[in-house]
Amino acid sequence: MKRYLFPIVVLAVSTLALQAENPAPSSDSPKPEKSHGNPAEMAQKRIEMMSQSLGLTSEQSEKLKEVMKAQAPEREKIKEDTSLSPEQKREKMKALREQSDKEISNLLTPEQQTKWTEQKEKMKQAHGKESGKPKANP
Repeated sequence: MKRYLFPIVVLAVSTLALQAENPAPSSDSPKPEKSHGNPAEMAQKRIEMMSQSLGLTSEQSEKLKEVMKAQAPEREKIKEDTSLSPEQKREKMKALREQSDKEISNLLTPEQQTKWTEQKEKMKQAHGKESGKPKANP
C-alpha cells in the first residue's frame, strides 16, 4: 500500500501545481471579442485594395478615405447600442453599408463601377451569401 501512496501524492501535488499556474477561465470573466483588427487599419487596407484593384486616382482615394472616415462613428454607435437586437444591428449596418456604397459609386468612373460591382458579387459568393442572406448550414 505504501508503495502506491507516494506516486499518488506526487500526481495530486503536480496536478494542483498545474491548476495554480493555469487557472480555468471563470464564467464571470469577459469573453474575448472577435476582432478583425483596428477599424482605422481595416479601412486603410480596404482603401489600398480598392485603389489597386480599381486603379483609383489619388483624388479618388482621398475621397474614399473621407467617406469611410465619416461613417466610422456611426458604425461604432450601432455596434455599441445595447438597446438593439442583433437583427436590428444587422439591418442598420446594412443600411449604412448601402449608403456608403452609393457614395463610393459616385466617386468611380463607369468602368470602375462595373469592376467594383463584380468584385462585391465575388465577395458575396465567397462568403456564402446570396442576395444578402447567409447561406444555410447543411
